[in-house]
Amino acid sequence: SVSVDVTAAPPGSNPTLGAHGLVFHISKGSVGPTLSVPAMTTESGSTVLAFVGKGSVWNLGLPFDNKGNAPYVQIGAIHEYTNWPGEGTAVYAFNSIVGGANHIVSIDDSNVWDEVTFAVVEVRNGGVIQDYKWNEVLKPNALTSQSVTTTGPATLIAVWYGDDSSSTPSNPVPNNGFTV
Repeated sequence: SVSVDVTAAPPGSNPTLGAHGLVFHISKGSVGPTLSVPAMTTESGSTVLAFVGKGSVWNLGLPFDNKGNAPYVQIGAIHEYTNWPGEGTAVYAFNSIVGGANHIVSIDDSNVWDEVTFAVVEVRNGGVIQDYKWNEVLKPNALTSQSVTTTGPATLIAVWYGDDSSSTPSNPVPNNGFTV
């Protein structure tokens, strides 16, 4: 799981969840040259997070968008799965975006020959990414997100990717006032 804390909202405002999108590609071949989330309407000044679960962890470029927000910055390291070497996850962000209607975030998919899950989340009134954590918990152990630290109003984003090849769905159970 990856937990990301986006804080440092402008004075008098709180960061909130904005537009979000998800696209999934499962095949042995590129859909390339790009893989894109559906068009969203975003607000200028927001923070955009891009989460990538990759079958070819080392063969995927940085996210980019059609609003000229570049470069997206990788948050931490690419994390390779224990049970599936060469596969894993990465997180990217862009602070203070130029937003608007028909905002499309994409990744280069031309050199990926396995599955890709690509999720994008906008945090309105976002500022900086103050803390993030990544952890891998192997089956049959229960997955619990690690703690992140905030120093002010924050929107917490938790994303669960899996390296389990079964078709059993995951059903996260939030607590402490959080919801899915």
